[in-house]
Amino acid sequence: GVYSGGVGYVSFNGVLDSCIAIRTVVIKDQVAYMQAGAGIVLDSNRDSEYAETIQKLGGVLSAVESAERKLRRRMAASTPTQRTTHNEASLYSVKMPRNSISHLNDLPDMVSAPPVPSSNNTEIRGSCPDAKCKVLMIDNYDSFTYNLYEYLCKLKANVLVLRNDQATLEECIQFHPTHVVISPGPGHPRSAGLSNPAIQHFSGKVPVLGVCLGHQAMVELAGGVVSGSGEIRHGKTSVMHHDGKGVFHGLPHLFKATRYHSLAAEEATLANTDLAVTCYSETGIIMGVRHKEKTMEGVQFHPESILTEHGLDMLNNFLLLQGGTWQEGSNSSLLHVSAEGIHRCLQVVDSNQDALHRFVDDIRSGMRDIMAGRASQDQMKRFLVGLPVPALSADIVLALAKEMLEFSVEWVAPAKAGERLDVIDIVGTGGDGLDTFNVSTAAALVVAACGGHVAKHGNRSSSADKCGSTDFLEALGARLGDGANVSRHVEQAGFGYLFAREFHPAVRHVAPARREIGTRTVFNLLGPLTNPSRPTFQVIGVGSEFIGDLFAQLLATLQLESEQVRPRKAGSPVPRAIVVHSQDGLDEISPSAPTHIWDIEGGKVKGRSIITPGDFGLPLHPLEHVTGGNKTDRATIFLDIIDTKGENKERPSLSPSATLQRDAVLDFVLINSAAALVVSGIASTYREGVDLARGAISSGRVMSLLQAYVTLTK
Repeated sequence: GVYSGGVGYVSFNGVLDSCIAIRTVVIKDQVAYMQAGAGIVLDSNRDSEYAETIQKLGGVLSAVESAERKLRRRMAASTPTQRTTHNEASLYSVKMPRNSISHLNDLPDMVSAPPVPSSNNTEIRGSCPDAKCKVLMIDNYDSFTYNLYEYLCKLKANVLVLRNDQATLEECIQFHPTHVVISPGPGHPRSAGLSNPAIQHFSGKVPVLGVCLGHQAMVELAGGVVSGSGEIRHGKTSVMHHDGKGVFHGLPHLFKATRYHSLAAEEATLANTDLAVTCYSETGIIMGVRHKEKTMEGVQFHPESILTEHGLDMLNNFLLLQGGTWQEGSNSSLLHVSAEGIHRCLQVVDSNQDALHRFVDDIRSGMRDIMAGRASQDQMKRFLVGLPVPALSADIVLALAKEMLEFSVEWVAPAKAGERLDVIDIVGTGGDGLDTFNVSTAAALVVAACGGHVAKHGNRSSSADKCGSTDFLEALGARLGDGANVSRHVEQAGFGYLFAREFHPAVRHVAPARREIGTRTVFNLLGPLTNPSRPTFQVIGVGSEFIGDLFAQLLATLQLESEQVRPRKAGSPVPRAIVVHSQDGLDEISPSAPTHIWDIEGGKVKGRSIITPGDFGLPLHPLEHVTGGNKTDRATIFLDIIDTKGENKERPSLSPSATLQRDAVLDFVLINSAAALVVSGIASTYREGVDLARGAISSGRVMSLLQAYVTLTK
C-alpha cells in the first residue's frame, strides 16, 4: 500500500521555520503527488533539514517507482479476460501515463541545500551477491522505513516490508528471510506489534538488526529497561564511540550519527542480560547493543539518515552476516579486532623500564588500542602501572596526549566576524589532595567577564564528597552535557565548558582500571593537554616541580606544532602559557605560600620564577580558609562574592564542616584571574590584572555573565 500521513504547511517562498511535515503520497487522477518535509525547530540548520527532506523524498520515490514497475509487469502479463474478472478491473483498464512520477531534479530549489549523494559512502565493501539476501523488514509506521528500504536495495538485497499490525508471524516465516530488520517508529517498544514476536522467533536463526524503536524492543525483550534518557534529540547529530565490531567493523572510531529519540536503554539493567553495549553517544547514552551469542544487533541512531556517516557501511556489515550465531560461517571475523598494539606495548613496558623514551611509538600503539576499546582490563592495569609518572619523558606524554585527542569529539572553533577566536583555559592536573575551592573555574568566569574568551576544560569529581569543575558549575545552575553548543556559548557569553567525559568518550574504557588502581596515573597528566579547543593561552597547575619541568617542555613543543599546523596571521597574538605549582602543594597559585611559575611563549620556555601574593598586592591567607566545603558551600560563597547588587539574598548557610572564608576565597580568585589576564594579554602586570578582576566583580559583570551562561545552557 501507499504510505500516508499528515503534512504541515510548507510555503513556496522557502520559509521552513515552522514546518512540521510527514513524508506522504497523495494519489489523485492517477497521479502520485509526493510531499516531504522535516521538523524545523529554533536551532535547526535549514540546509541540513532540507537535505534530509530530499533524502526522505528519494526513499518515497524509490518505493513508489518499485510499486509502479511491479504493477506494469502484472498488467503486461494479464490477458484482457483476466483484467475484467479481477476486482481491480477498473484500475487495470486505465491507461497509466508513461511518466507518472516526478524526479528529484524537478523539485524547487527552496533553499541552498548541499548536494544529496546517491549514498553516504563513496565505496561499499561488498554486498549481497546476486540478490541472495532476502530481508524481511517490519515497518513500525516510520517514514525512515523508506530510506532503510532504499539503502538495502542499493546493497542488492531483496526486501519485503510488512506493517507491524497488518501481517502475521506466519507470513514472515513463509518469506524465509535471510535477514530481519526492525524499523524505527514512534512510541514505546512494548507497542511495536509484530516487531516483538519477530525478534523472538528469528533471533538465533538469522541475523536481526533493530533500528531506534527496533533496538529498544531488543533491549526490553532481553530483560533490560527502556526509559527517558534525559535528552530529547530529534534530528540532531551526536558523535558515536563504538567497539569496532559487528555492524561497526572497519568504521572510524568516532563518527556522527542522527538521533530521533527521547527514550534509551538503562545500562544498569543490562548487566544480567545477554546483551553487551557496543556504542555510546558523547554524553554516555547507550547507542548500540549486541547479543553475546546470537547475530542480533541494535542501534539507537539512524544509519539511514543523510546526516549519519558510514550508514551504508553499517548496513552492508549486517548483510554480510550469515546464520543465527556469531560462530557460524565467517561471522566471527566481524568480531575480531586486532590488539597487537597493546601486546607490543606491554612487552616494551615490562622489559625496558629504564629506557621507555626509546619506545614512544610502541607506547602510543598501546594507547590507541586502549582508546579503541581493544584492550582488556588486565592489560590496561599493566599499562597504567608500567608507566609511572617519574619514569615518563616529555615525548611519551605528548604521544599519549595526541592519541587521546585523536579519539576526542571534534571541536568547532568559535568565531566572530569570520575570524577564529583565541581562547584561554585555566586548568589543573588535580589530585593534590588538599580539596581547595574551585578557583580555576571561578577565575575562568572572571576572565570571561573581563573580555577573555574562555574554553574551560574540566570534569566531574571522581569522589562523591568532592567537588570538580562540573559539580561546581552545576551547583551554580548550569546544565551541562550539550557539547555541540559550547562554541556558541563562547561566542555569546565569553565562556564555554568542555565537559571531558563528553569530549573524550573513549576514556570510559580505562575508567574501571584507574578506579581499581586507586593512585594517580599518566591519565591525570593528560587532561590539561587534551583540551579539544587547542587554547592559545593556558594557565596549567601541576602537582610537583618535576611535572612542572615536564609540562614546560610539552607546552613549548605543542606551541611550535600548532604554529606549523595553523600559522598565525599578521597581528595575531603569540601563544603563551604558564605552569604553576605552589610550595604548599597546590596545583594553582597559592594564597598562602610562594608559587613556582614556568613561562612558555612562542614555543620557547622563557624562564622560571617564584611569585607570592604580595606580587599581586594581596595579603597571605591560611590555606584552610580556601579548602573544604561541598559543592553547595562553594557555589554559595562564590555567589556571595559576585552578587554585589544583592540580586539573590536567599542562600543556604555553609555546612558545619566548611572552613571557607569569603575574603580568602576572593583573593584566591583574584590572584589566579590576574595571572590568566596577563597570559592572555588583557593585563600587563599582575596588579593590573587584580584591578581588572576586582572591577569585573564589583560592577556585577561576573554575575551577569554567569546568568547569561546558565541561561544559554538551558
